[in-house]
Amino acid sequence: MKIIDRIGGDLERQISRFNLNPESKTTLQIKNTKTQRNFVKARYIKSIFLILLSSTILSILLGLILTYFTLDFVKSIKVYTIVLSVFCVILLLTSVIWSFLHGKYSPIWKWKMIGLIENATERLDLLQNHTNTIKQTKTVEWIFFKKDEKMTIFLNPSGTISSPEQVKDITRRLTEFLIQQTHDEWNLISSKLEHSVIKIEYGELPRRLKVRDLFEITTDDVFINYTPIQLYGEVEYNFTSEASHQLIISPSGSGKTLLLAFEIGMLIKQGHMISVVDAKNSSFGTTLKNLGINVAVTPDEIIQLLNELVEKMRQRYETFFSMDSVSFTTNYKNFGLSAHFLVFDEVLSALESGTSTQKSEMTRLLKILALQSRMSGVGLLILTSQKLLASDLPRSITEQCQTKIVVGSDSSITNETFYSVTGVDKKDIMTEYRGAVGKGYAVTPKTGLEYIELPWYDLDSKEYKTAIREFQQIIRHKMEYER
Repeated sequence: MKIIDRIGGDLERQISRFNLNPESKTTLQIKNTKTQRNFVKARYIKSIFLILLSSTILSILLGLILTYFTLDFVKSIKVYTIVLSVFCVILLLTSVIWSFLHGKYSPIWKWKMIGLIENATERLDLLQNHTNTIKQTKTVEWIFFKKDEKMTIFLNPSGTISSPEQVKDITRRLTEFLIQQTHDEWNLISSKLEHSVIKIEYGELPRRLKVRDLFEITTDDVFINYTPIQLYGEVEYNFTSEASHQLIISPSGSGKTLLLAFEIGMLIKQGHMISVVDAKNSSFGTTLKNLGINVAVTPDEIIQLLNELVEKMRQRYETFFSMDSVSFTTNYKNFGLSAHFLVFDEVLSALESGTSTQKSEMTRLLKILALQSRMSGVGLLILTSQKLLASDLPRSITEQCQTKIVVGSDSSITNETFYSVTGVDKKDIMTEYRGAVGKGYAVTPKTGLEYIELPWYDLDSKEYKTAIREFQQIIRHKMEYER
């Protein structure tokens, strides 16, 4: 049975070479070095050439014989010899054409990639098992395809990848090789290690979104809208999922306030409620307060707001979640209810702004919301800070924030802060650190760690206020939801 499966797998791999659709996956198993492949090819061409030479000589001799004799069998031999010669010429031409179509100048994208990957395998020294005394070859498996102008390569080197540095080194050398061989741009999007297989993606980075475009009111917004907020590429804030609590870490001037302004605007546009903690009493908080949004500034106001949200949450549970029809997956969306978000700006500064008793009370109430508010939709947290160490907030709060964003340059984000947010060391990122103003990394249950660029904020203050007022005036219609 294993033999049959292996034969079937080999056949499937060979067939994948001839499906010229770039979106179809092509699988390569490479066991031989380029030298070994060239040796086999040279022996093959040599055999054809010898047959061709022999048949040509024989054809000439038979032609001379036929000058003096008219034997039928000699004529037949000559015909067969000529046919054999033509066949050998066709084989030689086929071999030359095949080599060209699998070379770096091939007009067929898939075959061109096969040739490049075969050569890259040896250039990256992937076929060698190095030990102290011997050097043995092994099998390397590649899978590649191209979709939506993005090329994905899976590399299984048939050995343990011991460190992210190895992945980065293989990715770097492969990229350099492809650029050198094709003279094209190979824009590296990501490089990851998934179950001992390296996944490398090339292509154009996702288009950076514009706030003005996202603020356009749609037909979905006349109802309470639960559509996840798109941030960048496949990264989104899905506030009806387990990732409803959000943590944003961004040093001063890196784009945190503009991200908050965008998310607050989107949530109001979609019919949800917002409360804000602004312990620094910033101009941003004042702007929101002037727009009719509840903003708490002093420790007493913050505690009062937290208590109100906890009480509202408990009332919603008593009203809607005490029915027999409620299941483990039921949440506020199933009842057509709007969410109520708490944007807690500069959470560490806010906690330190009060007395030790007030700090303890704020922390206690935050824990309740972090642990209990997800299903009710009341008290969903968006926490922000300029930095975060492991000891700054209780793990019962930070671990509930499954949408995490860290924005800022390499020098402004320490490795400890990056690890506290993402669970990954900066040095373990498979590509170079790309964070900057408005650029960084996000972690969600759906995507894992991904590079992001925050939506481009192309509104001035007056336009933002006008947009928020328009969102607040949308008349919402009731939609029936399955419970």
